[in-house]
Amino acid sequence: MINRCLMIVLLVWLAAEPALANTEATGTAVGAGVPSWMSVAGNLLVLLALIVVAAWFVRRTSAGKGGNSSLIRVLAAQSLGARDRLLIVDVAGQQLVVAQTPQGLTTLHAPTEPLLTETPNAATVTFAERLAGALRGKTE
Repeated sequence: MINRCLMIVLLVWLAAEPALANTEATGTAVGAGVPSWMSVAGNLLVLLALIVVAAWFVRRTSAGKGGNSSLIRVLAAQSLGARDRLLIVDVAGQQLVVAQTPQGLTTLHAPTEPLLTETPNAATVTFAERLAGALRGKTE
């Protein structure tokens, strides 16, 4: 999605370039009398604004995709090495023990009874709530 937005920005830039390159040297051209460093700074600011707008658009359009899903949650994770992990995953109410390696995921065990019981208040604390609590603690 980011690549698509960058391609759109690049195409708009390339489409506008011939119009900007065909300015006359007579002094009646747009931007005549403006120092070159101001022109470069202005172009840089426009490009940065386009990047910020594109990032905002990508974030707004992909907000619901791949975020926190109520069907699949990682309940516990244990590192086994540099690139290997052991996970306890809850999938639609069933817990699975899964090994994560660079080659992929492997289901090791599917117990009939849950291995872990959830702690709802520890799992629902978000970053925003922690930040608000930290700010409240500093201001009091």
